[in-house]
Amino acid sequence: PDPARPFHLRVVDDYGLRAPFAAPGQVVLVAADDESVKVPTGRYGRRMSGGLEFLPERPRRTFHRPRRRSASRAALRPEGPVQLRIAHAWSRVLDVPLESITLDGNFFELGGGSLAAMRAVMELDGLVSLTDLMRNSTLGPLSMVVQTRLDEGAGADPGLLRALSENPGNARCALVCLPYAGGTAIDFEPLAAALGKADDIGVYSVELPGHDAGHPGEPLLSVREAARLLADEIRTTLAGDVLLWGHCVGSALAVETARLMEAAGSPPLHVFVAGKLLHDAGIMREAVRQADTMSDDDIMAWLAGVTEVGPLTPDQAAFVARVFRHDSRSANAYLLAQAEEGTGATLGVPLTAVYATDDPLTPEYGRRYEEWSLFSAAPRLAEVGPAGHYFCSTAPHAVADLVRSLWKEGH
Repeated sequence: PDPARPFHLRVVDDYGLRAPFAAPGQVVLVAADDESVKVPTGRYGRRMSGGLEFLPERPRRTFHRPRRRSASRAALRPEGPVQLRIAHAWSRVLDVPLESITLDGNFFELGGGSLAAMRAVMELDGLVSLTDLMRNSTLGPLSMVVQTRLDEGAGADPGLLRALSENPGNARCALVCLPYAGGTAIDFEPLAAALGKADDIGVYSVELPGHDAGHPGEPLLSVREAARLLADEIRTTLAGDVLLWGHCVGSALAVETARLMEAAGSPPLHVFVAGKLLHDAGIMREAVRQADTMSDDDIMAWLAGVTEVGPLTPDQAAFVARVFRHDSRSANAYLLAQAEEGTGATLGVPLTAVYATDDPLTPEYGRRYEEWSLFSAAPRLAEVGPAGHYFCSTAPHAVADLVRSLWKEGH
């Protein structure tokens, strides 16, 4: 690469997507000014809590069956109903021998990826969430999280907020991220990592009911219903400044949550609406109708055109399509209702519309961002460079710089 051009290191999986935490993969150089530019290094590694750990060679799944197991290794065998249930699920999903799975075994080191994680969560039928597995990918710690939750009572309500930073309660500012259609709380983990430990911004994401693959039959909520729950939870659990980031259709939930927070006397400091254009009433009505009529295959084909969708089982595809259809329909129905009602929902807090310069879903954003005047007297425009539609994952450092800058400006 050009030595004068800034690059940073990233670990990617076989699809070229960012590898989950602790998962081994290829190490590539990514251009800081254009994250679509990736240069292979020929090295392999994994992202750990202390930073990037290089591996001597490409990870291979090898399993040994020694004649005698030492006492220390025997002590690492899973036992008890929780550990054994998770281990059996991993064995089925990853197609590895059960005896190769120990308490210090990591799901991603054993060959798992994001799609395998979704399947494992569905296999466990609600015992763990995708967020649980992504943030506790080693069997022992994951089992402890599950056992603690069971001990506290099956009826315990985890709420909507999921902490992605290590110690978000110590931060002076909370960034609450609202996902795009079909998204989950873990989708903002790259942004949390980019903001890092040293900053005073704690990152939370929102896990909406019905979006957890471990509870596929859970009822889905309208934008207004979800906003009421979220605004109440933010008011009772978060202290200090609050920033709201709504990505694509998550922008509808962001502005409605901000409206409710403002009405209750605890407004957010700033609202970000990212990767989303507002349209006239006719186009929004068509978007609602289209969401109702698209088949699962139609939705998966559309998603394949804007992001890398690996192979999914029929159950996984049906789950993703169901959630995507609901999110798209409910957000556009909310925005349509606001447009038809006219003025009266304008926020008193700053609103910034954020776009990637090459996002195919937001043409002419440089002019059309002003349509967010439906919710703000003076919407602002921010760009993050060429990074596609899901730029919180593809350009997390650029997004982190923007968030940090506007927080300091308003603080």
